[in-house]
Amino acid sequence: MPDASPTKWHRAHTTWFFETFILSKSPGYKPYDKDFDFLFNSYYEAVGPRHERGNRGVITRPGVGEIAAFRRTVDEAMARCCATEVAAEVAALVELGLNHEQQHQELLLMDIKTRFRQ
Repeated sequence: MPDASPTKWHRAHTTWFFETFILSKSPGYKPYDKDFDFLFNSYYEAVGPRHERGNRGVITRPGVGEIAAFRRTVDEAMARCCATEVAAEVAALVELGLNHEQQHQELLLMDIKTRFRQ
């Protein structure tokens, strides 16, 4: 399926979204891995270059374990960020990020169902 992105890419991409659009604006936050900006950006051209969609399936590194560590790190930072009152624009980005993640979960389910149908 040429249009299907690997599960680990979806997970890393949604994590990248929270890091890029929310956490990177926090004082003292250091990105987990700057190479992830290229690998997991999808179409946000204003943010920088990106790995081509059709080639997402050939990404061998980082592996699933590294993606899980990235997610844990970002989840912990997001929990700290949201533990106190946040500005309205940050709250709006958090809501957008959650909706974005739900969209990717739906895409994963669609890809799984499509594979079973074939």
